[in-house]
Formats: sequence, C-alpha cells, structure tokens
Amino acid sequence: KPGEGAKGRFATHDSDGSDAGWLDLLRALAKNARVALLHVVGLFVIIKLGAGLSHVLQQAGLLFPSYMGALLVGLLVRNALDLAGLQWIDSRVVDMMGAVLLAVFLTMTMASLNLVELAGTAGPMLVILTAQILVVALFARWVVFPCMGRDYESAIMTAGFCGFALGSTSNAVANMDSLTKRFGPAPRAFLIVPTVGGLLVDLTNSFNITWFLNILK
Repeated sequence: KPGEGAKGRFATHDSDGSDAGWLDLLRALAKNARVALLHVVGLFVIIKLGAGLSHVLQQAGLLFPSYMGALLVGLLVRNALDLAGLQWIDSRVVDMMGAVLLAVFLTMTMASLNLVELAGTAGPMLVILTAQILVVALFARWVVFPCMGRDYESAIMTAGFCGFALGSTSNAVANMDSLTKRFGPAPRAFLIVPTVGGLLVDLTNSFNITWFLNILK
C-alpha cells in the first residue's frame, strides 16, 4: 500500500515526516562513509562499463545515448546480485546518493539558464507553455493514467510523464521522487519512466522533429 515503505526510508525523511534537505542527506551519508564510498566506487565501475557498452552498441550501428549503457549495466548488476542473494547494495544509501545527485543536477541546470536571452521571446513562450501544460494535463488524466492501470504505480508514472513532457527525464525523476518520499516506493515506475524517457526519446526525437518541421514549412 502507498506509504508503507516511506517510514523505512529514514534518509529522505525527518522524524516528523517532512522531507529532509540535501545537507541532511550528506550528513547521513557521512555517518555511513565507508558504505557510501563503496557504493560510489561501484557506481564509477558501472558507469565505465556502461560507457564501453554504449560505445560497442554505437559501433554496431545502434543509436543509443551514452548513459543508456550505464543504466543497462546497473540494471543487470542489481538483478544479478538480488538473484544470487548477495546483499551488497544498500537501497537506503542508493536513495540518498540519488537524491543528492538529483538536487545537484537540477541546481546546475537552473543556474545555466540565461533569462536575459529569453526576454525577447517571453510572450510566445508563455503562450506555448500554457498550451503545452493544458495538453499534457489532459493527456495525463485521460490517457496515461488509465492506460497504466489506474493504481498507485500508474499515478507515479503519470507524475513522471508530466515532468518529462514539460521538461526532461530529470524532471520526471524529481516529480516521482517527491511523491514516493511522501506516499511510499514505486519500483516499477522508476524502472519504466527513466528507461522510456531516456531510450525511446533519443531514438525517435530526431524523426519527430524533422517530421513536424516539414509539416510546418
């Protein structure tokens, strides 16, 4: 049930149930420094292996984003360890690391925005964003949520879809993370949304953009 797993995630919640800040997460990681360091080393190894896998796939003519290799290797490693009964990965530490890195990424993304350069297009952008929000909200309510099963996992995936449709995969993960912190984990959503958002968009986006540009000529 939603919320049952939330209390066990001490790393992302304060004792009163409110969300912990990233400084609190860093302190929690520091208290588990040895375990956190081992997980960081493992993360670097997976990223390196994933980069090699992505290179091999690209050499074979498959159009994969570079980070998809790391995602696939991480998926294989985690499931292989679970099937072997080896408790080498601490989900709490992974959650803390993910929350910290996501906060850093979003901060860097927002800091890179130059609002002065966007001032001249503020009017058209506001109209486009308003229309986009309306379309995404209607599509999420009447298409995504029913198709995903009308349950808790589908609600989390719908939130991820909204973040992705209005931003990027990182926004989708941020949306889902904020909800799962309050209502409990949704593992299927965190497997499906980043994979679809990262893999299918990179494969189809160029074709979609070209098609729409040809229509609007």
